[in-house]
Amino acid sequence: MLAVISDIHGNLAALETVLADIDQQGISEIVCLGDVANCGPQPRECIEKVAALGCPTILGNTDEWLIHPKILEDHYRSPESPMIIEIEHWCSEQLSQKHIDIIEGYLPKLETRYKDVSCLFYHASPKNHTDLIVATTADDVLEDYFSDYKAKLPTLCIGGHTHAQLLRRYLQSFVINPGSVGLPYEYQTPEKSIAPAWAEYAIIDVINSPEHSAQPTVSFRRIPYDMSPTLEAAKAMPHSAYWSQNWQQV
Repeated sequence: MLAVISDIHGNLAALETVLADIDQQGISEIVCLGDVANCGPQPRECIEKVAALGCPTILGNTDEWLIHPKILEDHYRSPESPMIIEIEHWCSEQLSQKHIDIIEGYLPKLETRYKDVSCLFYHASPKNHTDLIVATTADDVLEDYFSDYKAKLPTLCIGGHTHAQLLRRYLQSFVINPGSVGLPYEYQTPEKSIAPAWAEYAIIDVINSPEHSAQPTVSFRRIPYDMSPTLEAAKAMPHSAYWSQNWQQV
């Protein structure tokens, strides 16, 4: 089995919860889809924890922003933007050159095979790390995102970024999102979301039988955990009350 983790966002307690569950499942292979550290209270610890796994890690948009912090004038999208930018800059300031070197080693994407099944791993899409792939994304948009693979689209196309677990078909392939380890979203209305205190990831496996060879399977995991260590660590962040307000213990 192969575990796919994504969007940790500096939440060490959530990451440790997922890694403990992965260990309990007897899984030794992991791929991380990026957004490891930014926007959370323990960026250094999460970078180091993922690096210690020795697993392939994809560069996410917020990983890149740790190296090249955003400027408010270029990224003002809502009244909350100034607070978000200050939190991101704080996260960047927590890192040493060692952490920057680790991030600079992250991959733009990864093409590989797992048990004879072709796989493509990316953060948001194979095109860039800010595209959105959701259940309602039109096929013509997906055609553009996967245009470099017209000759042969991998069987499993696996990305994160949206913080929402997903399994859908596109042509003969499966498009998968493992959800978010450290910052999952649950929408109460189209405009209002909460962050439930569970850590998400996905398990990929391939089953062979006399009737069918190399049949991929995906299992989505949601593991509740105690948020109190994360909320305590968040007190060191700027705008900690804002960052903490939408979390709900489950």
